[in-house]
Formats: sequence, structure tokens, C-alpha cells
Amino acid sequence: MRASVLVVLVAAVLGGCIVSPCDNDVVSEVRSPDGRRIATVFERGCGATTQTATVVALRDADAAFDGEQQDDWVLVVADTVSVEMSWPTPDRLDVRHAPSDRVRLQQVRWNDVAVSIGNQLRR
Repeated sequence: MRASVLVVLVAAVLGGCIVSPCDNDVVSEVRSPDGRRIATVFERGCGATTQTATVVALRDADAAFDGEQQDDWVLVVADTVSVEMSWPTPDRLDVRHAPSDRVRLQQVRWNDVAVSIGNQLRR
């Protein structure tokens, strides 16, 4: 019996069936003007001992949202905060948040998209 339980557990781990302990709740999404990309704001909570974060992630429009895909994150702000996004062109995303927000990660490029992050948003 123990051997069969161990085999099932190893198969689940190797097969990627172990679920992340984090919740990723989508707040908003904005599609690029050419329809090829999607910017997503989501709130990420990983349990009582970890602070919630607000994350902006980019992905191709034909890909499903995956909050675990950290290579797609362009902004991470500590806590639950307001974020506004807009696409002035198909290859530029503007992101705004409040000046007092505690930024944990900020990227200026994702693939061929330039990311402009500003702290002009008023609370």
C-alpha cells in the first residue's frame, strides 16, 4: 500500500499536478490595439504569512492567463493597490500606480513590448 501511495505522489509531482499555494485573482485586463497581447492586473495571495501583492503581467492573446508565469510579470507592488493600464500603441503599455506604493519588481520590456511605469496615479 505504501509503495502505491509513493508512486502516485511521485507521478503527481513529476506530472505537474501539485497546485500552487497562491491565489491569483484577476482584477482587470486590457487588450493591445492590434489584439495580439493582453495586460492583466491581478492580486496574488499566498497565505496568511505572506503579504498580498498586486501584479501586472503580459501575455500573448492566444495564451491562457497563468499567474504562476513569473517571466510575464512587469510590475509587482506590495499589498492591494489601484493600477491603471493603457496601450497607446500595440508595442507600448503604460502602467500607473500611486507614488506611495511599494514596488517590488519593475520591468521596462516584455518581449517586443516597451513598458512605461509611472507613479502619477492619485489615491
